[in-house]
Amino acid sequence: MDAIKLLKLGWKAGIASLMALVVAFAGLFITLNSASATGGPKLALIYLGTNNSDSNDPWDHDVTLSDGQTIKFYAEIHNTVVGTTAKDVKIKASLPGGTFTNGTSTATVSADNANSASENVAIHINGGGMLQYIPGSTRMTFDVDGDGNFEFKDTQMPDGVVGNGITLGNQKGCYEYIIQISWKAKVVAPQASPSPSPKPSPSPKPSPSPKPSPSPKPSPSPKPSPSPKPSPSPKPSPSPSPTPEEPSPE
Repeated sequence: MDAIKLLKLGWKAGIASLMALVVAFAGLFITLNSASATGGPKLALIYLGTNNSDSNDPWDHDVTLSDGQTIKFYAEIHNTVVGTTAKDVKIKASLPGGTFTNGTSTATVSADNANSASENVAIHINGGGMLQYIPGSTRMTFDVDGDGNFEFKDTQMPDGVVGNGITLGNQKGCYEYIIQISWKAKVVAPQASPSPSPKPSPSPKPSPSPKPSPSPKPSPSPKPSPSPKPSPSPKPSPSPSPTPEEPSPE
């Protein structure tokens, strides 16, 4: 009889110990989960580049280019705190300005309720050149609810990542919610410095109008020579007197 009582007591004690252990593990799980959630979302970023004109060029933090070639950038955004949601995740990137040989592109991600994170890609251009963002080249892959059906699958995004940045939406915390985004830029030849515009030559001052030399006095018209006096007209010689007629014979 005493053995049966001891067995019952032991069984009850075992059940109690098991329940206590279950409760302890449950409490630990709740505590850990609460700790991960109450810390708020935390963003992590991977930023890489590749010479998109060379199929053998690997993704790296250092990219070398030549005139006319294209660089492709890749950013991977991860909210590392499970059970949290980063509100309105945003990414923006910078490109070296002007003509350069060695420069740096910086990408930065941020959210309304999370830290910001940045990474760099070093860029070298043989002979120097400029980088220009290629319009329409931004693409995103993102499984918003993490169910394996991607709402965005290499989807074209609005331009603006280089400059003021673009907003990608809310992001939950775990690997299945990672955002992948890429864009391109092209090497262009350095712009020739514009030749200075020629200074306008001063407009010539008008030379003073020449003073007219005194007009010559008109030479007096020649006086008409006096009309010659006619020489005395010759007196007419007297006409001879008629000879008397001889009487005609009868």
